[in-house]
Amino acid sequence: MNPAGELVELEATRDLLRAAPLSVVRRGRVAFEQTEGVCCMAVGALSDIPMFNRVAGLGVERPATQAVIDAASAFFARAGVRFLVPLWPGAQPSAIADWLRSHGFENGYAWAKFRRGSGPFEAGATGLRVEEAGPERGVDLGAVVAEGYGLPGFVADWVAALCGRPGWHCFLALDGGQPAGAGALYVSGRTGWLGLGAVHPDHRGKGAQRALFAARFRAAAACGCELLVTETGVPMEGRPSFSYWNILAAGFEVAYVRPNYVSASP
Repeated sequence: MNPAGELVELEATRDLLRAAPLSVVRRGRVAFEQTEGVCCMAVGALSDIPMFNRVAGLGVERPATQAVIDAASAFFARAGVRFLVPLWPGAQPSAIADWLRSHGFENGYAWAKFRRGSGPFEAGATGLRVEEAGPERGVDLGAVVAEGYGLPGFVADWVAALCGRPGWHCFLALDGGQPAGAGALYVSGRTGWLGLGAVHPDHRGKGAQRALFAARFRAAAACGCELLVTETGVPMEGRPSFSYWNILAAGFEVAYVRPNYVSASP
């Protein structure tokens, strides 16, 4: 199984952590540690949101070991948070899931990984205008992401720091002069990862997600990308995923479902 989609997400995660301003690190109680091909990230101020407290890349760049799992568990114990281990179906060795369960991990909410080429996409009619956001629009981009997901202000400052950063292409959807939606593209070689897609609560239902997909696809093609990937939670009863259906409508296909294992209480 080709790990390209996992590797670009891992690289984007590492750079997201490197981009965090010192004020964000302090306010969010952000910590990270890299060892044996994995990246552990903890955001103590968001301890109730597992995706902000997770191990990225386990068994992807190199085979995992029980020592790596023990080291990750120790890192998160120091941070005082429960954490998530997303497990790529091709992760090595195949016994990782058994190791995790033996350490008290439980099955969490699974995510689907999607893939497509960088071909064009017709977003349909919308009154929104999409533009690439440079550093001068970072505040607007960060505000849309934070408010779209109901996250605190330090997340807005963190996202704002990505605008103009090498490898990152950030986009704003505007309704007149008002920021309505946001999305980012991270490019590594010929692979692009799409993330940080959000719509401001006051501007939902206006086609912002589709318009942002179209803009990022054009940017990816201009950068020479041949593969684009993204991910979101799988639909399940009582937990609909509108992003899942928007991603499919944008021409992605499900590459695989990635189980997430949640640690026991710290």
